[in-house]
Amino acid sequence: MRVHRLFEIMYILLNKNHVSAKDLAKRFEVSVRTIYRDIDILSYAGIPVYTAQGYGGGIFIDEDYVLNKSMLSKEEQEQILISLQCLAPLDEFHTENILTRLSAVFDKKRDWVHVDYSRWNNKTDSVIFESLKKSILCHNAVFIHYMSSYGELTKRTIYPLRLVFKSKAWYVQSYCKAKKSYRLFRLSRIIFLEKRSELFEADAYMQDIPDQHELDGTKISTHLKLRFSQNVAYRLYDEFPAEAISWNPDHSCTVIVDLPCDFWLYGFLLSFGAEVEILKPECLKKDLADKAYAIYLHHNK
Repeated sequence: MRVHRLFEIMYILLNKNHVSAKDLAKRFEVSVRTIYRDIDILSYAGIPVYTAQGYGGGIFIDEDYVLNKSMLSKEEQEQILISLQCLAPLDEFHTENILTRLSAVFDKKRDWVHVDYSRWNNKTDSVIFESLKKSILCHNAVFIHYMSSYGELTKRTIYPLRLVFKSKAWYVQSYCKAKKSYRLFRLSRIIFLEKRSELFEADAYMQDIPDQHELDGTKISTHLKLRFSQNVAYRLYDEFPAEAISWNPDHSCTVIVDLPCDFWLYGFLLSFGAEVEILKPECLKKDLADKAYAIYLHHNK
């Protein structure tokens, strides 16, 4: 989020003679100390930003300074606009302002891509995301009702540390007070969220936060070999990397991948009905057949 804040600060300074750190901190909902760090970053980047004490002081930029688009290559300009376009759904007001201004400076069109991270017909996603973002920035504990992958509704108090976008979904990497360990919570499964007044030392918890791969690797994976009919081939590319998919002479597809044999996998394979054949392992084939038979009995009572 710092990148778009730096651009916004720079444009504010270009359009105003002086502005106080307190006013900037209030606008961006950060501390005064954070604003001064941002000013240092702009100075290191060669932007002539200065501070003055006393009456009529504040933060200002050299009045002769003009943002020169030639400082950035065409590719760099495109990359900045793409990055901001991806951030726009997360902080619509500020990012939209920056996009409009930079697009004009770079003489670029900005309507060729649209990014929306929310699910279809779901307005609560952005509310939860915004609440978590503010809690992370202000170091507030959060109380949540969370639906686990095992179908259990749990109530937890967490210290949200950072937001993670992975595999088409948002997660919040947190320290869970109840479990006394780090946990990854999927935002779409947060049923209720309430920001608490309790504050935590984010830096202390960030020092020990496990690598993303460590959190992902908590489940034991099984080596799978699956064959799918051509009718459902399009779905495979939504879930598996292209290198895991091979085409057979009869136009069926074989997928070789390592995945945990959990509730998600059974549900995923059952959704293909008779369009999938489990080649390996044999135990998974039996388990899936038992679950399919249980479904049959359930609907034929």
